[in-house]
Amino acid sequence: MTDLNMPKTKVLPLAAWSRQEGLPLDFVAVDMRKRALEILDARVKAMNLGNVESFAGRIEEYTGACDFVVSLHACGTASDHAIEAAMAAKAPYLVSPCCVGKLNLETMKGSGALQRPRSEWLSKQIGKEMYAQIAQAADRSEVSSTVDSSVSRLSKTVIELDRNQLAMEGACYDTSLLKMHGLEGYAKDDLLVGLPSEWMNAKGFPGNLVLH
Repeated sequence: MTDLNMPKTKVLPLAAWSRQEGLPLDFVAVDMRKRALEILDARVKAMNLGNVESFAGRIEEYTGACDFVVSLHACGTASDHAIEAAMAAKAPYLVSPCCVGKLNLETMKGSGALQRPRSEWLSKQIGKEMYAQIAQAADRSEVSSTVDSSVSRLSKTVIELDRNQLAMEGACYDTSLLKMHGLEGYAKDDLLVGLPSEWMNAKGFPGNLVLH
């Protein structure tokens, strides 16, 4: 049951495209593509929704409040910025990363503003060159039973574990790396979940979290 008289939670869908999630919450859709937000704004107006607003810009440029971060298929560093936005707000996050090939290019050129590897855990084991090779191997759209596909899957797992590990080290998050149902054969089916430790320790919070 949802108490509709309770203050609404502000959810931040990052790299929102033209989606509109239908829950009794306040949404701020952040996307740098103005056309995508124009489509969203038109749908919001047509449905007479008062709980959805949009922000045109990069994820790291948004400075408003948020209680929950959702990022679905944000490319490259956008997924990293989504996690950092959640950490800054001490908010939970659900992040489903998209392509990671750009991470390889940014790492090799030194053009990215973010440290690679992301976590101290992985930084102690590999350098930037090895990280770039792993990111390159991880950049696949489909999976198969071949050896190359197995290497790609393991490489993608390393990239995503590294992202979650940063939240664990830097902001005391409890994290999980899950797989989304119904996307068999698709390589980009990872779902990163992060909960601030104060949420996990809060009175009344369930001992386990089940996502379907």
